[in-house]
Amino acid sequence: MVAVIAVGLGGDLGLHETDASSPEPALALAPAAGPRDAARSVVPREIHLAAHPDLPQRAERGDAQAQSGLALAYLNGQGVPKDVGLARQWAEKAALQGHAEGQYQLGSMYLAGTGVLQDFPTALKWFEKAAQQNHAAAQYRLGLAYYNGHGVGVDKTKAYFWFNLAAAQGQREATAARDRLLPLLSAEQVASAQREGLAWKPAAVKP
Repeated sequence: MVAVIAVGLGGDLGLHETDASSPEPALALAPAAGPRDAARSVVPREIHLAAHPDLPQRAERGDAQAQSGLALAYLNGQGVPKDVGLARQWAEKAALQGHAEGQYQLGSMYLAGTGVLQDFPTALKWFEKAAQQNHAAAQYRLGLAYYNGHGVGVDKTKAYFWFNLAAAQGQREATAARDRLLPLLSAEQVASAQREGLAWKPAAVKP
């Protein structure tokens, strides 16, 4: 079974399996935006340095939000020359401070192999940290990982749990994934995941 990274029409990255003998359908979901290149698709937002001229200074002073923003600027080449290495460095600085968006950015870079060697377990480590702060996109990524068994063992109950949390925040891809997964689960599995979701409390969000 060969794991690949699928770049959807909206540039969103989804893990799926290419083995046609798999007894269950793979989840390969794409939002309805226009196509983007793979490096730019690592994160869903953009920031132009010209509109935030103080961003480098704030980032150098240790402002995690600014570090995450500067990572985006370097990733997309907006206001600065495109440099995925510097994007990774600034995302990592933000992530190490507990910044959820920085953690998601870094996880996405490891997932896609952008500026770093592709590494699913490390990607999931950072997605987990962001997801625990209620970062919806990271929760969706964890759901995909548990569904397909990338970096973790296959666990469709946990996949449903993470999809459900993200869907509760209006994450469209997670809602679609949850609804496609539902018929594959027993009533007991669904009830267990829903109970866990009701009891789940997010970690304190880092500014």
